[in-house]
Amino acid sequence: MSAKPPLLEVRDLRVAFPTLSGLLYAADRVSFTIERGEVLGLVGESGSGKSVTCRAILRLVPPPGAILSGAVLLDGRNLVDASNRTLRDVRGRDVAMVFQDPLSALNPILTVGEQLREVLTRRLGLSRRRAAARSVELLEHVGIPSPQRRLRAYSHELSGGMRQRVMIALALAGEPRLLIADEPTTSLDVTIQDQILHLLLDLRRETGMSMLLVSHDMGVIAQTCDRVAVMYAGRLFETGPVDAIFARPFHPYTRALLNAIPSVHGRGSELRPIGGQPPDLARLPAGCPFSPRCDYARVACASIPVELAEIESRHASACPFETTVAA
Repeated sequence: MSAKPPLLEVRDLRVAFPTLSGLLYAADRVSFTIERGEVLGLVGESGSGKSVTCRAILRLVPPPGAILSGAVLLDGRNLVDASNRTLRDVRGRDVAMVFQDPLSALNPILTVGEQLREVLTRRLGLSRRRAAARSVELLEHVGIPSPQRRLRAYSHELSGGMRQRVMIALALAGEPRLLIADEPTTSLDVTIQDQILHLLLDLRRETGMSMLLVSHDMGVIAQTCDRVAVMYAGRLFETGPVDAIFARPFHPYTRALLNAIPSVHGRGSELRPIGGQPPDLARLPAGCPFSPRCDYARVACASIPVELAEIESRHASACPFETTVAA
């Protein structure tokens, strides 16, 4: 008997935005899977295409951007060509998203309770009374004190950590099988970041849901994920189990990200920021787009295709020279 297929499979996804100089590919032939109950980390610098990829999964790419090709399979059902009615059923029910900025994602003219009840009555068909009771349960579940009082609050009356917890409660209200968390700890202090990450992992253990966790912070990825997908200039550069990626990264960009993490040893340890600037997607260099910033670049880098190739079991890199740079 064959094993169950992945919960989510993204195949050769291409998302582009029209510009005066032509199409700008924010996600270019992106492919990955998420197994049932798995946490996949999507990591890379700002502007690498992480958020656009997440939005494309739910067909929420802001216009004039558009999905040009590829497939997003949820339990084998392609969401790219699904009807709007199907997407309305999927969003919030099968797949939910925690957006990067909760202040802009929450409705400023509705209370927390009104927003939760709307999700519960529309997605799960609960009565208003049951939805009100469930709203209190959800806020308690995500660690918000005095939940009855917070139901009457507006988003601007809450702290950043509280708003993020409300966003998670809203995402969980539909009991999704996949949670997409786009930079859920951005702009939060270290203590609150740790609380939010532990909350997400606790919820994953309790519900068995899968998770796509987006971050530019390799430390966050190491703490929370089973597998990692490293993204740069709209393309995947390396994928693999989290332990393998951190122990033996194959791609120079992955190594550069890891070298930029502050060491726990503190004073005397070397911090090596990545040189240069992230690429202009409208003016990518030929071959590997990371080559202008790469410590191991060579002439051949200008003509190599950016394609993942398996180096070890479940560990793939887009650098054909990985064996000469891996430590």
